[in-house]
Amino acid sequence: MSTLLIFLPPPHKDHPSQRGEAAPLPATDYAFMLSADEQHVTQRGRAAPQDLPSAQQCVLVLPDGALSWLRVQLPKVPKARLRAALEGALEEQLLTPSEQLHMAVAAEPDAAHPSWVAVCLKAYLQQHLAAFEQAHVHVQRAIALAWPETPGTGHFHTAPGHTAPTLSWASPEGVVELPLNPGSRALISDELVQTCQWSAEPESVAQAEAWLGRNVLSLVAADRALRALRDGANLLQFDLTPRTQGLQQIQQWLRDFRQPAWRPTRWALAGLVAVQLLGLNLYAWQQNRLLQERKTTRDALLTQTFPQVKVVLDGPVQMQKELALLRQRTGQLSQADFEQQLAALANAWPPGQAAPQGLDYQTGKLTAQTPALGPQDIESIRQLLSPSGWHLEAEAGRLTLSPNTAP
Repeated sequence: MSTLLIFLPPPHKDHPSQRGEAAPLPATDYAFMLSADEQHVTQRGRAAPQDLPSAQQCVLVLPDGALSWLRVQLPKVPKARLRAALEGALEEQLLTPSEQLHMAVAAEPDAAHPSWVAVCLKAYLQQHLAAFEQAHVHVQRAIALAWPETPGTGHFHTAPGHTAPTLSWASPEGVVELPLNPGSRALISDELVQTCQWSAEPESVAQAEAWLGRNVLSLVAADRALRALRDGANLLQFDLTPRTQGLQQIQQWLRDFRQPAWRPTRWALAGLVAVQLLGLNLYAWQQNRLLQERKTTRDALLTQTFPQVKVVLDGPVQMQKELALLRQRTGQLSQADFEQQLAALANAWPPGQAAPQGLDYQTGKLTAQTPALGPQDIESIRQLLSPSGWHLEAEAGRLTLSPNTAP
């Protein structure tokens, strides 16, 4: 599945969104990255929203400094009331009015354990979403490059407009941005330096290693974004949840189903399908075996009863022909004879009804003129004749009796 990752620029301190005010649509190009399999980069560059390449999935990548991560104990509430519960639980930790903030829960809320909540300025995110909507770019997800995780990870990067790199430090205690100075270095113990994962953008590797005192992995923004795409939570929640309909909704479900969290479910479904297919094949084999046994028994009955039949091609048809020849040789009547049909019709005739006004016999069919019979009488005759192998047709005051030719 092709995925377009769009990297949002960091919010400026003097931008209207920082004051919670509505901001105009940004007249800027966006850095983007296109991946055909969510594993490798096939195209990258910068383009205006209307010039971005098309993809099956469009994801916004928020910069490290655009989000704050807060931990809170959430009560068990329905999804419709989760946003209100977040505002109440974070009230003492927020310095900005909650209506100016966008909040997103990093994982499914658990009443037994604290939850991590990502917070950013709503106007900042809304202005970019509006720009993409105006350009008919449908955004399905928004992800963060760093989130609280164990063990800790540190990534050195250089923000646009700056010359000195910054450390994005993600740990079980949250995510913070640290400048590279002796004071911030003292916050990270030697044990963390040795045990945690460290990476840096290629142009920041030298300064990062000098500040940290150890080697760090060179990691480009594309690799971080692909990792966040696979493991990070979708931050478009609550009133910013994408409105998807029809095929878009199905595609979104399929994308969610491919996430690592659904891997046990996928294995379980695959196992269930395999068991069902195995069971159906076993049942089909048993039924086919039973059918072959019955066919063999039927053919054996034919050859034992009529030894002159050497080759069985169609058992039921050959048996009917042999029975007809046997009746002819012994002078017995068959259902195709006039006498047999007349006797069958007489035995099934309703008591008290007048006899047929006329009879006509042609090629194994007996037709009786019966204008006085009603629908109930005709149905009574049919029910009496059908178990004995007769077929009765009623049409315009006539009854036509013939042998049932079905084997």
